[in-house]
Amino acid sequence: MDVWNLAWFGCHVVLFVILVFALKKWAFGPVTNLLDERSKSIADQFAEMERMKADAAKMQEEYKTQLQQAQAEARETVRRAQDDAARAAEQMRTEAQAQLEKTRKEAQERIAHETEMAKAELRKYVADLSVLAAEKFLTEGLTESQRKSLVDSTLPEVERTISNN
Repeated sequence: MDVWNLAWFGCHVVLFVILVFALKKWAFGPVTNLLDERSKSIADQFAEMERMKADAAKMQEEYKTQLQQAQAEARETVRRAQDDAARAAEQMRTEAQAQLEKTRKEAQERIAHETEMAKAELRKYVADLSVLAAEKFLTEGLTESQRKSLVDSTLPEVERTISNN
């Protein structure tokens, strides 16, 4: 029995070795390859996630930079608008002041012109009255030279009176 046991044991050892080689060739090889591929796939996914995380951080920084630039541009736009509004207000005030000054000057010129016209009309009226009065006196006994002298002396006196009024 001993030989039978030994043969039986030897047969099992040979079958076991054949089984290990067969499993290694047809079972362990593909399973190992499958596990290697799965491991590589997971590592690639982790690498992709890290790359996406880095991209997201980069995009966030770009967004912050763009936001800061937009805020700075907005502040600059507001400042320029305020400056433009201040300049426009100053320009309108200056134009209004100039228009007011022009209107005042025109009014003064009209008043001066009307005053001169009134004085001239008054001078003419006074001269006419003086001539009429002088004619009356002269027709009653004044010579031509006395009449002229009377008008010449009366006219400046009337003009001084008009100027003072």
